[in-house]
Amino acid sequence: MRSLLPLSRQATPAAVSYTHLDVYKRQLRDIEHDYAEFNEERTAFYQEQELNPVPASTGIQAILCRPELLIEIEAIAMFKKVDR
Repeated sequence: MRSLLPLSRQATPAAVSYTHLDVYKRQLRDIEHDYAEFNEERTAFYQEQELNPVPASTGIQAILCRPELLIEIEAIAMFKKVDR
């Protein structure tokens, strides 16, 4: 899924993976048109990543910051601090 891959690359340098993802919010430009396909892709991606449990997920329709965008994503990752 193209919308999830950039997050994957951004998460790697900080040693955070999708297993740390706690909340995943999406704002879609046209939820009636795009949600079903997005949901299928997201579910397949989560299965590929073997996430169990999957992150809390919210999808809403919104006017996005740039008219050419189809989706905006906000993700919150949680992980334990390691004492050194």
